Amino acid sequence: MWNLTKTMGILILLLVTSLSVRAAGLDASLDRYDTSIPMQPPTVLNATLHNGGASRLYVTGVRVMLSNNAAGDVYNPALLYQEVRQLDPGQTWDGPLIQVTPMHRGSLDITGRVVLKGGTSPEASGTLATIALQLTVLDPKREADGTFERGTRPACDRSLEACCVPTELECEQTASRCIYVADGFDREQVCVNQQAGPVYDHISDLRISSDAAHWAYLGSLHCSQTAVDELCERRLVLDAVEQKRPDVPTQLILSPDGRHYAYIGRQTCIIHLGEDICTGDAHVVVDGRAGPKREAVQGLCFSPDSLHVAYEMGKECRFSSTASQPSQLVCRETSPVVDEKPAAAFPAWYASSQERPGFIK
Repeated sequence: MWNLTKTMGILILLLVTSLSVRAAGLDASLDRYDTSIPMQPPTVLNATLHNGGASRLYVTGVRVMLSNNAAGDVYNPALLYQEVRQLDPGQTWDGPLIQVTPMHRGSLDITGRVVLKGGTSPEASGTLATIALQLTVLDPKREADGTFERGTRPACDRSLEACCVPTELECEQTASRCIYVADGFDREQVCVNQQAGPVYDHISDLRISSDAAHWAYLGSLHCSQTAVDELCERRLVLDAVEQKRPDVPTQLILSPDGRHYAYIGRQTCIIHLGEDICTGDAHVVVDGRAGPKREAVQGLCFSPDSLHVAYEMGKECRFSSTASQPSQLVCRETSPVVDEKPAAAFPAWYASSQERPGFIK
């Protein structure tokens, strides 16, 4: 079996410096590239593998490790396994080894390495060779640190055939829908099949139904900033239509069928060092209907059939922190709530729901 590991990546102009570490007689290097390439399709990098030792070598795995602004993978695992499974002494293989898929965010400087695993037996998993990578991206829209040039507007230009980059969180692709957040200079917008939604200073909590027929998110605008804080108006957007709310929505969720939404409403919120700091009692809002005020709420989620909402409420809560643990809300008493009614226990589906954030107060 091949052992393939993915990491994130990006690439437009590629300058590859190939340095290999030889082990057990295997010499490995990537071809040198110095050419401009498009965002799509992924860029394929060729390699040369040569067994300079006296023993047969087995290549049993390839790891592609790039800095977190790039996605790398083996180009064709089945083909590579068939052709490079074993190399006899003196044998050389030359062909496509890995592919790099551009991301749409991040620094233009990328580092990484390709690690070939194997040894002198078919079960070996040691390191045969390591190829170092140094990549440089040429993107006219961005600065070297990944920020967008002043005046750059978000662009809804991704095709349905090449919508989401592996590991991209704010993107969903189906046979008929491409939904993602496009960035510009201090502006973001949600794109659906190259159709642009409203423009906001920031977009967060993008939620997409299981069939990608519905989507929801929180859009922030009219933001004012200090050195560490940012105060914005926050809007709830459902299928590209703003929903006016008297509270500040946080921790938005969408039901699996996309027909219902829920969030935790607060009185005011500021963004402090990238985190929401909110005041006022918390209350759960489902499809526009606000529930009773709670001291603290966590774990808001829908049931798999989209018919029920559950969360955990806390009482007698206070903030606590340690040297190794950042400040977090700890509640002396907690209890389950299902469809805004106290419950003796959570339903079975609650335990298997997606990861939920901690208490907010």
